[in-house]
Amino acid sequence: MIAHLEIDLGLDSPNKTHILVDALKALQLKSQDVDRHVYYSSGTLSELLQVFSSSAQVNLNDAIA
Repeated sequence: MIAHLEIDLGLDSPNKTHILVDALKALQLKSQDVDRHVYYSSGTLSELLQVFSSSAQVNLNDAIA
């Protein structure tokens, strides 16, 4: 059995915006790399980390490695 833990951080709009802006700067991405639907509907950190479009995933994976 695989356990999945998802933490609801109770992210409010200012916190989500701050996290997003910092990530865009650090990863050298542009606002068009963000999936706005995912951004506005995200409530957990895991969901928030899914905001980058597939075109940006290569840069994201390289930055993490």
